[in-house]
Amino acid sequence: MSIGFVKLHRKICTWEWYQDANTFRLFIHLLLNANHKSLKWQGNEVGRGQLITGLNSLNSQLGLSVQQIRTSLFKLKSTSEITVKTTNKFSIITLINYDSYQSREDVAAGKATSQITNEQQTDNNQSTTNKNVNNEKNVKNKDKRFAKPSRDDLEKYKQEKGLNIDPQAFLNHYDSNGWKVGKNPMKDWQATARNWATRQSGFGNNQQPQQKQYSDFPS
Repeated sequence: MSIGFVKLHRKICTWEWYQDANTFRLFIHLLLNANHKSLKWQGNEVGRGQLITGLNSLNSQLGLSVQQIRTSLFKLKSTSEITVKTTNKFSIITLINYDSYQSREDVAAGKATSQITNEQQTDNNQSTTNKNVNNEKNVKNKDKRFAKPSRDDLEKYKQEKGLNIDPQAFLNHYDSNGWKVGKNPMKDWQATARNWATRQSGFGNNQQPQQKQYSDFPS
């Protein structure tokens, strides 16, 4: 019985067993574990406001001794709070005024509240999922941000592609203009390096192109 609720009016504070710790504890335990609708169990009809239990089960669940449980059950029977039908295997305990603590309207309201809560959780989970997807996209976009090359990067790329390029001259030029190609931020330094080498090849190995001749080329 982990779903739903029962009502406890403040007047229970004036109940005759309220200050009897063991009896009060046992009664609340029975109230919370009683069926809110009729069920079948091993061929037995267990009605609304009833539960199947035994002294050993109550002993294990409540941490009270068997004698303490017997005494409290006797007290609850003496004031017509419960009835107990015992077999050779178990007992069926009936809470006589169960409807005072759990009306059928309360059960319906509990189901509606549970449904609303589940829907809210679904919406929240969907929202969280969407946020996670967006965060992953942002991380990927950050990973794609331009990072300027080092001289070693340029040397390696020069050797790999066989480019006619002076790495230091390339770095000096783009450091001075804020790593822009024309008016736009550079996105791909490898492509820019290839364009640089292509343009440079028309000026001889030792002569660098002037800025106005290459600055407007896109990367």
